[in-house]
Amino acid sequence: MTHTSDFSILVPATKEQTIAAFKTPYLLDRWLANNSQLDHRQNLTFQSNADDFVTVQWLSSGDQMTMLWRDAVGQSEVTVTLTEEDQMTLVQLTIAGNTEQKWALNLHHLLYLFETGLDGRLYNRPMIGVFLSEMDAATQQRLNVPNTKGVMINGLMSGGSAEQAGLRIDDVFIDIAGVPITEYNDFGKAIGQHRVGDTIAINVYRDAEPCALQLTLMARPKPELLADRDQIVGHCQTSYQAVFEKINRLFASASPEVSSRRPAEDNWSANEVLAHLIWSERHQHFHLWAIFGGYGNIAWPNNGPLHLAGLLAAHPTHTALLAELERALTETCAIISVIPEGMIESKAVRMLLIESNQGTVQHIEAHLPQIEAALTAIVNA
Repeated sequence: MTHTSDFSILVPATKEQTIAAFKTPYLLDRWLANNSQLDHRQNLTFQSNADDFVTVQWLSSGDQMTMLWRDAVGQSEVTVTLTEEDQMTLVQLTIAGNTEQKWALNLHHLLYLFETGLDGRLYNRPMIGVFLSEMDAATQQRLNVPNTKGVMINGLMSGGSAEQAGLRIDDVFIDIAGVPITEYNDFGKAIGQHRVGDTIAINVYRDAEPCALQLTLMARPKPELLADRDQIVGHCQTSYQAVFEKINRLFASASPEVSSRRPAEDNWSANEVLAHLIWSERHQHFHLWAIFGGYGNIAWPNNGPLHLAGLLAAHPTHTALLAELERALTETCAIISVIPEGMIESKAVRMLLIESNQGTVQHIEAHLPQIEAALTAIVNA
């Protein structure tokens, strides 16, 4: 016998906007999914809020949409009925079949998205304030840690919980609050069960040795929602100029030889950090291009040597690298300036762009101490 469940919620959006939230990868990734991808047949694949792999095939569209949902439990048919009145839309779901999805909670995330533009799964849970990358074989060898798979810190949010707790760049996570950390998604499992203000135990490898710390979880800062595209572009230009000036000051008295030398065999030179920042911004361009083209996110591959070699060969001095970074930041603003107005009307889109800008600035600022340390080490050598 097929099990049937019904859920409903009223959201402050038009029917067209609500349909987009169910069918567009970059919007799905802000309430229902992670890493959504759309194939040439318009089928969706993603990791769901229940942390399983899902494929969705839309069987019908319009006021009543039906999707075939396949997850770890099995297959179910989800019928989405939309009724619009006065810029509000009643969303009614009928689920026929078995699934582990918590649809009442999922719809609450959808409502939060339309009300604020934010991903409630992130902003209603605490954070620790780190920038992460997954390990590869070269990183494991460089850090001399036993993990063949894991997640390491490549940046710290200024003033964040991680910095205050004493976590450092190149720390490799063992576990957080008793939950083993082997990939990005483990962070959600570990932190999601706690609240802002909770103090948790964190174990990392540091210099090949286990290190135990206590960390108090912080609230995720909520960006200010800007009104239109011009405001967003202006905000990006101002924030990029401010952080770029900070980088410029670090290199004010650096010679080409100092900036190009590594302070140690396994530590980046100041120029290598600049090359990493340039590629990070180029990745941002691809990311914006992909999501607004409708096909979903492009994941950051890794911090391996391939992403540095070409840039360092083409731009061998810090002066050339700084000019290239400035160009990359200017390009980001230009890309945002041509995103269609119809998209910019969405709070979710505006918040996505603001968060992207915030992420870039925080990422650059997190690498400033690394640049300063590399330059100082060479000068004092």
